[in-house]
Parts: sequence; structure tokens; C-alpha cells
Amino acid sequence: MKILLLGSTGMVGTALSLVAKNRNIECIELGHSDLDIKDPMQVEAAFKRYQPTVVFNSVAIIGDRICEPDPVKTFQINAIPVSHIAKMCENSGAILIQPS
Repeated sequence: MKILLLGSTGMVGTALSLVAKNRNIECIELGHSDLDIKDPMQVEAAFKRYQPTVVFNSVAIIGDRICEPDPVKTFQINAIPVSHIAKMCENSGAILIQPS
């Protein structure tokens, strides 16, 4: 199993990274400084480079105080990229894990 972990520097990503390391699971960790999730070309390049069997997307904007004032930005981070990632997983045969 090879996990491509998107959002590795957040709370969920950090926890998953630790679990993967403790269990000797190969985990490629990409944070926001490594990958612009809003750019489908960058995401596609990561798929081609790492060829994951599992993609765990922990990227999200959360909290009413952040999301409600800027719903467009929230949609650009929380919704649109997920559809691109899902299509890439379908095309490559990778499993997508998308926590809510």
C-alpha cells in the first residue's frame, strides 16, 4: 500500500502520518506548501509521480467563522478539488478516502 496524504500538515494529516509511520506504511506527505490542491495539473502530476494505491485527502477549510464569510473560497478548497481527485483515483484505480 502506498498512501498519498494530501493536507499532511493539518490536524488529521499529522495524526494519519504518525499512524502510517508507526505501522511502516509508505506514506507520501504533501502539505499546502508542496501542492496547490486547487490546481488540477499539480494534483495530476503528484498522481503520476507517486502512483498511490490510496489517496487520503485531509485538506479542508473548517469552522463557521472561516467558511461562512467566504463561501466561494470554501467551495474552491472543500468541493472542487475533491471532484478532480476522485476522477484521478477512478482513472488510476486508487482508493480515495475523504473524511467529512
